[in-house]
Amino acid sequence: MIEATGDNDPDMKHPRLLLLLALCLLSLGQAAWYHPQLPGLVATHFNLDGQADGWMPRAHLFQSQVVFALGLAVFFAVLAFVGPLLPDSLLQLPHKEYWLDPRQRAETRRQITNMILSSGCGSLAFLLFLRQRIHQANLDGSHHLAPLFGVVLITALVLIAGPLVSPLWRFWKNAPN
Repeated sequence: MIEATGDNDPDMKHPRLLLLLALCLLSLGQAAWYHPQLPGLVATHFNLDGQADGWMPRAHLFQSQVVFALGLAVFFAVLAFVGPLLPDSLLQLPHKEYWLDPRQRAETRRQITNMILSSGCGSLAFLLFLRQRIHQANLDGSHHLAPLFGVVLITALVLIAGPLVSPLWRFWKNAPN
């Protein structure tokens, strides 16, 4: 969270930012841990039944995990830093004039930062879990993800979109008419 005494105070004492960093480091550690254990060619794409239908060299899996972990963490961290600096005209909120009134502005900006970082954490947590399942499917030789993979995908949507829905609903519902 960017705790704000003013709109542009970048004091980074935000637990979500620390969680984002921790999830990124955990993903990098996961990639480093499993890389030497995996076979040379690994299943990396799976159909809706959870059966492998796409393969790549182990090194490419490692590289993609590193790039995605770092890329997502940097993307969401930069968005969290830049978000409070954006002019009001670039923000799209229901009842914007109310929420960006000077009495509400700092709290509104804080909530936007929270939404951004929470979605980033959800994205990294999902990728961490997905990569774990992919590593396990390759290590056990089954090349098959859990039969309840659809439930996992729905959970991912909740983790990623959930932090956006609740505050947006609040912005929509709680502004005076």
